Parts: sequence; C-alpha cells; structure tokens
Amino acid sequence: MLRTTGVANLTRFGDLAGESRVILGVPNTGRLLEEVATLTGSLLGEAGGRSLRFDTEDLIVICARSNDLPYLAANGLADLVITGFDYVVEAGVDLVELHDTGYQRCSVGILGAEECRDWRTRERITVATQYPAIAARYFDQPGLPSCELLVVSGAAELYARTGIVDLIVDAHMTGMTAKANGLSYLETILETSGRVFARPGWTESPKNIQEVCRMLTR
Repeated sequence: MLRTTGVANLTRFGDLAGESRVILGVPNTGRLLEEVATLTGSLLGEAGGRSLRFDTEDLIVICARSNDLPYLAANGLADLVITGFDYVVEAGVDLVELHDTGYQRCSVGILGAEECRDWRTRERITVATQYPAIAARYFDQPGLPSCELLVVSGAAELYARTGIVDLIVDAHMTGMTAKANGLSYLETILETSGRVFARPGWTESPKNIQEVCRMLTR
C-alpha cells in the first residue's frame, strides 16, 4: 500500500523533534536567499551552497523551498522562517509576521493581452497560475466571470501567449518577462515581499526566539 503525505501535513520531524535550539528556515535558492544572507551574515554563507542544514550552539538553520517554509513553521518544525508573504497567503496557514525585510518586493496580480483587459465583462475566463489558492479566492468573488484555473509550476506567461488561457496570475516585479511575451499588468491582487514569520505560539516557547528575531531585524 502506498501512502503519500505532503509537507503541509508533515508531523515527523526527525532529529529536529524536541530540539532546544531555535530553528530558522530560509529559502534554499533564488534571489531572496541572496538577500537573506545580508540578515544572517556569515552564518547563512556557511550554510549556503549545497548544504541544507547548519548547526551552531544556539541555532539551527534549515534551507527549504520558499513555498514549503510556511508549512514547516505552521506545523511546528521551524520556529522562524523567512519567505515571501505570497507563499504564506497561498499556503493559508496562520503565522505571526514579525518583520518585513523589503526584499523582493513585488505584486501578485492579473496579467494578460491588452484585448483581455475587459475580462470582467466576459461570461467565462481561463487563468494559468502557480498560485491556485490565491487565484481561486480572488476569482470566486460574486459578480466575476466563471473561471477555469490551469495550475502550472512556472512560466505562466507561455500559456497566455499561446492562447491556451486568457489570463495569468503571477508575481510581477520588473515586468520584463510579461512585456517580452506581449502581456500587460491588469490588476493587483496583493503586495508581497520577503518577511520574517514565527510559528503559532512562539511567545510561549522557552527557546530564545526573540533574540534570533532581533538579529534578523536589526
């Protein structure tokens, strides 16, 4: 018998279970990781590269995918995580936001060809996105067209450019990729950036979480 468990439902913490040191989760790759390194100094530098865990006397740094980090904090594996606000909203988990780093500030919004600017007047639309929860909540609002979501893992612009979908919901920073594919930024759904989040109940923990938080926000 095969049983599949997603990170969202993770309850096995391995040798991190019962750990007395603060556990900090950071992105394992991407531009946010590079900027997070300025918060943690040499610690993340040593933990970077191919290493996904680094231990000090008072702290454990674990490196995971940005969209998995909200679940690791919500499930209690990590005490603190640094990840995008958009990933926390997409995960639908209850975390405590402690600090906005301002890194990778951008918008998650609706993009499409100019002829799709009237999408609100249509009876039915198709949308590609790697943010299915955010998109579903947005397009499920009363008065909006019936919507079919195509869930992709990236390069959502392709599906709009080839006419497979009408619109995409995606992160929008410089707009260069959208412009190169003939898409315009139509509407904003939310503003996001890299932020420091704590797990639920963090203030009741005997761990020195507050001190690590001060290190990250000074």
